[in-house]
Amino acid sequence: MELKQEFTSLVLEESSLPIISINNKGEVIFWSKGAEGLLGYKRDEVLNETKNFITTDNDEEELLLILKKAAKNENFLYKTQQAHKKGYTVNLLVNIFPVIQNSA
Repeated sequence: MELKQEFTSLVLEESSLPIISINNKGEVIFWSKGAEGLLGYKRDEVLNETKNFITTDNDEEELLLILKKAAKNENFLYKTQQAHKKGYTVNLLVNIFPVIQNSA
């Protein structure tokens, strides 16, 4: 099982798709190479940070609403804009969905 998880993690990390995962505190816990390419930040610059990569203008109230919906197991799409590390605007359509970890 551990080997399967390592393989899956490696595939996701190396994906050209921008994949970002945050925990229920808003901390970045996963950042793919695709996310690096899209927004310009390297993985080590964002992991465990609370920079808001989901809402436009880093709207903390909106982020809290999104986290609450995800906590209720709601899946939804969210349109937003983010600033690339170099300063230009990137239009995004974000697929928000909760990932529930088994405690077993």
